[in-house]
Amino acid sequence: MVTGGILWVTFAFVGFYWGSRYAKASKELSATLNCIRIFSAGLRFEKASTEALLLRAAKEYSGVFPSLNGLAKAAGPLPDRIEQFLLKTSVSKDAASLWREVGKILGQSDVTTQLSRLSSLEHTGKALLEEAKENEKTQGKLFRRAGLLVGALAFILTL
Repeated sequence: MVTGGILWVTFAFVGFYWGSRYAKASKELSATLNCIRIFSAGLRFEKASTEALLLRAAKEYSGVFPSLNGLAKAAGPLPDRIEQFLLKTSVSKDAASLWREVGKILGQSDVTTQLSRLSSLEHTGKALLEEAKENEKTQGKLFRRAGLLVGALAFILTL
């Protein structure tokens, strides 16, 4: 009976853990999209430097991306700094691809071109976020329920 209860809790935990990965991906994409919006607004209204934009994003989203502050303060070409940031931060592949594109955009051309490319990247990010939210609803729920059901089945089988 105790073994069955332990199995149930274990399987439920695993199901909830796997299901939470989808929520984490949505949160990362949402934060990345908001960072892109910060970059666009800073360029459009203030013509801010790349470092100032990164520091502003770090101030707002260091809770989601703890090493974002290091990215803002690091030296070297932005694409290399972003690669280092991604190595230190465990992010979804979609969020990582958006960050890599940011590295190719910021500070690489005139403000108008940067704004145009950031706008295009924002549209891509919105589509990825919608897909991630849908996956969170369907796949996340599936893993949570599967964990509970497999745990319940293990409990019943050990009776």
